[in-house]
Amino acid sequence: MANLLTILQGVFTELIEKLNVKGLQFHEFLSIDPETLSEVQPLYGLIFLFKYRGSEIRQRRVRQQTASAGAVFGPDVPGAHYDEVSASIPISEQPDKGVFFAHQTIQDACATQAVLSLLLNFPPGQEDVDVGPVIKNFGEFVESFDPELRGEAISNSEEIRAVHNSFSRPNPFVDEDQNDTERDENNDGLYHFVAYLPIHGKLYELDGLHPYPIVHDVGGAEVTLESFPALVSKVLMERVANSPAGEMRFALLGLTKDPRPMLRAIGDTDGLEREESKRAAWSHENALRRENYIGLINALVRSVSGKLTDAEWQSQVIEAGRSRSQARIERIKAQKERNFPEH
Repeated sequence: MANLLTILQGVFTELIEKLNVKGLQFHEFLSIDPETLSEVQPLYGLIFLFKYRGSEIRQRRVRQQTASAGAVFGPDVPGAHYDEVSASIPISEQPDKGVFFAHQTIQDACATQAVLSLLLNFPPGQEDVDVGPVIKNFGEFVESFDPELRGEAISNSEEIRAVHNSFSRPNPFVDEDQNDTERDENNDGLYHFVAYLPIHGKLYELDGLHPYPIVHDVGGAEVTLESFPALVSKVLMERVANSPAGEMRFALLGLTKDPRPMLRAIGDTDGLEREESKRAAWSHENALRRENYIGLINALVRSVSGKLTDAEWQSQVIEAGRSRSQARIERIKAQKERNFPEH
């Protein structure tokens, strides 16, 4: 089974392809240092995945709706807004004209919304790239909407909703008595996606749970596709450094060009074959994660367990499973040491 980043880049790449986007794909990053981010060119934007608390989502949503009604928060700084999570980051109340920003109106749509933030702010005139009619038509439709209405339009778009739902895994276990306020927020499995990208020479962070877009201070430097990797690396490093102690659950994906057209043009058949194999693996993983095998697994477990005593179940199933899991962990550690030796 592929690791989280490989799964995410495959899911996000297939998602934009289902939106009829041509010439783009997502790339996994194992580090946030500027050298690593600069290895991928052009880098049109990033999606940052991090651990989130359900109470923070609810609090931000309330503040977001209040801000839409005209409230001003935080320190008394004209033209800027602040929140309790990013208390030192000024949030532009009036973003540059032409910047697409939408409020996230439903909790489980943050990944799709982060992807849309990149596509609907994609720089024009990029060779071999076409964001397609779905994105273009939606952008034109919501151009005059405020962020709240844009968020509602995303959730009401049949095309976008169909693509989003196609990646949802059916869940046969729904605990209707579960109270969100009783969750263990440090281990509740909630994650959030935000987009970072250069727009009009500025470094934007687009988070649908904020009332407004965030424009990061980069010391007056112009943010271009060339300077973006180094500048956004500093922002991400600061963000990770300010995370709760010991919290290292995050991932980073970049939006870049699909290399296959270039590989075809230069006749690199080996490189093209590797890319096609990679996409075939993504497609296979995506197909598997859309299925639910709980019923099959349950039937197999009942069939096997019914023939074993408690002692046999412990020795033949539980202990054997633990041994195989430990062996797999050791293999992964050994592989990481070979690939990333300590200096």
